[in-house]
Amino acid sequence: NGNFKISELLIKLFKEDNEDARKVLSERVDKKVVSDLYNDLKLSHSSLTIVDLAKFLRLVYNSTYVADNNLSELILKLMAENNHTEAIRNAFDPSVKLAGLDNDAMRNGVAEMQEMAIVYKDQNPYLIGVFCKGKDSAKLHEVITQVSAVCKNSYYNLLN
Repeated sequence: NGNFKISELLIKLFKEDNEDARKVLSERVDKKVVSDLYNDLKLSHSSLTIVDLAKFLRLVYNSTYVADNNLSELILKLMAENNHTEAIRNAFDPSVKLAGLDNDAMRNGVAEMQEMAIVYKDQNPYLIGVFCKGKDSAKLHEVITQVSAVCKNSYYNLLN
């Protein structure tokens, strides 16, 4: 449906993981702009890596490619409201704001989990990303939480 605003489609995409919203957004976006973005950031056109996710979060955080700053803020707000970074979230106090993405896949019987989040710690936001793969998704989830906790503690120690 062409009657939705971009902001409404983004809300449906992030809050509901709505496939129709994803489709409409992909139809509305200029393919050359997307291709240029992938080329400028040297992103893989076939599958996103954790480095690609980091580049994307940096881009949104700095409003580099998003022409409308309000859309960039909306994207970060929606990422902060979703639970796509549940494993990283488990390493932090609920009062700490996170905005992030995940990318999970199953390839040849091997689970791959990637989570990337901007952690808003006081006036010192930082980016954390963890990628792991193995046969047991629950264990991978726990690994991401444990690695995130180690990173968090190391970072907090540097600040003090």
